[in-house]
Amino acid sequence: MIYGLVCTLLMISTVDAAEVMQNQWHHTTLKHQQLWKWQLKSDDMQGRQLQIDNGKNIYAYDLMGCRFCSGEDDGCHATGIVIKELSFYSNPVFIAVCHQGAHSMKMFIFDPKKKSSEAIYTRHGIYYLHYTIQPRGLNITFDDVRAQGCDADGVCFEERQQWWPARE
Repeated sequence: MIYGLVCTLLMISTVDAAEVMQNQWHHTTLKHQQLWKWQLKSDDMQGRQLQIDNGKNIYAYDLMGCRFCSGEDDGCHATGIVIKELSFYSNPVFIAVCHQGAHSMKMFIFDPKKKSSEAIYTRHGIYYLHYTIQPRGLNITFDDVRAQGCDADGVCFEERQQWWPARE
């Protein structure tokens, strides 16, 4: 799931799509013995809510329409949920990458310490989305519709990159 771990990663806990079980708590102890629990709360494979428990509060985030999968099919290796402590961001973050619709990929970054029910970052890829952890941020690569329309060869999509947090 992660392409390019670098030494600035302080702590990692990864649960890939093959291990994600609905309505089951996953436990992760981060730096300074801080315990985080999370689960996908769902009644079916499409309607999902990510619930995160830091021992004091339970935060809920909407992941409706998200599909997680495993194996070699259509980018399944890139789907999953991770919690990370990153040297370039002050709080632990939860990163979810999932399929939405027939082919699209979507990334959500959640910061439970912000006490918001919204993701602090989202990115959508028409067919793919990947990220690498770099010393100063996440480098996110995704495809999107070409701003100038299809080219002479009928190619209507182009690869783009974006950084999180945004670079100044």
